[in-house]
Amino acid sequence: LDMVRAVDDWARNLGVKVACRCGIHYGECMGGIVGNDMQRYHLFGDLLTVLEVMESTSEEGRVQVSKACKEEVLRQLRDYVGKQPETLHFVDREAECLKTSKGEMHDYEEVGGRTSLVESNKPLRHTEA
Repeated sequence: LDMVRAVDDWARNLGVKVACRCGIHYGECMGGIVGNDMQRYHLFGDLLTVLEVMESTSEEGRVQVSKACKEEVLRQLRDYVGKQPETLHFVDREAECLKTSKGEMHDYEEVGGRTSLVESNKPLRHTEA
């Protein structure tokens, strides 16, 4: 959520119309160094495929989470001790399928089930006056 806020602040300060879309998933992946001449650390696994679909099908200026991520966040919130910095709500996506800004369609099964958009008691973006 803070990343969406930071991009919105940055764009507003520059006077440009820029927004990000975020997709978050929870799961396992594997990483390792690849290459000989120009070595790089690379991540592998289904998690990355799901992440790409989650990001590309999120709404502009919003954070979309997978079912697995939503369940893990709710578990952590239940176990949280102390005052929570903000209140989160999850709104299930109602569309029949996920759609990218370029029109590509993805079934919810590709990302482990119905996704949700995160809402907070704190604003994500500045509203235009």
